[in-house]
Amino acid sequence: MTLEVKDLAFSYNAIQAEKFVFDKLSFTLQGGQLFVVKGHSGSGKSTLLMNLIGVLHPAGGYIKWSGIDLSDLAMSNFRQAIGYMGPEPYIISGTIYHNLCYGLHREPTKQELMHACALAEVDGFLSQLPKGLDTILTEQGEGLSMGQKQRLGLARALLRQPGYWC
Repeated sequence: MTLEVKDLAFSYNAIQAEKFVFDKLSFTLQGGQLFVVKGHSGSGKSTLLMNLIGVLHPAGGYIKWSGIDLSDLAMSNFRQAIGYMGPEPYIISGTIYHNLCYGLHREPTKQELMHACALAEVDGFLSQLPKGLDTILTEQGEGLSMGQKQRLGLARALLRQPGYWC
């Protein structure tokens, strides 16, 4: 699986198109490669990710997933096949287990659940909670740090077993 981005340009303001968030951005990632996007607040990290998954549309250039232009992909199928972890994890009122399984179309096995928790490093703080997976969270995830919430979101994305990663 390859992600190819060529001469990508994006602007929120079509009238002032010279004010690009990014312009002529190009890179290629082979399956299994890690790509880190970092920068200060407001530098366009989330905007880039939203372009890569087709939520936002570039002003120029192209994005190809496995050689297929993003605009030619069936978006509903594509979005079901991607793993996306945004900056603000979505937490629901319920147990940690329910939060991990939120949005899944099947119940994961105990082994899958523990593997995802280990990969996302949830298992460390989970083992310190008296009720473990049965710990109840509020909608805001009170009692958990932002990092712990993000790790839960990552474990949830891993449990989807996506074919594409953003």
